[in-house]
Amino acid sequence: MKFLSVVARNKISEKEYLYGKTQNEQLKEEIAALEKENEERAMKRKVAENRLALIRTRQEN
Repeated sequence: MKFLSVVARNKISEKEYLYGKTQNEQLKEEIAALEKENEERAMKRKVAENRLALIRTRQEN
C-alpha cells in the first residue's frame, strides 16, 4: 500500500512538472483522480496499521 501511494504521488508530481500550471482540463482531472486514489490508499494503510497495532497489543497481553 505504501509503495502504491508513493507511485501515485510521483505520477502527480511528474504531471505537474511536465505540464506546469497551464494544464488542460483532462490533465487536471487525471491529477485529481490520482490525488483521490492516493488519499484512499493512505486511509487504507492507516486502518491496516491500526489493526496491526491492535493485534500486536493483544498478543503482548
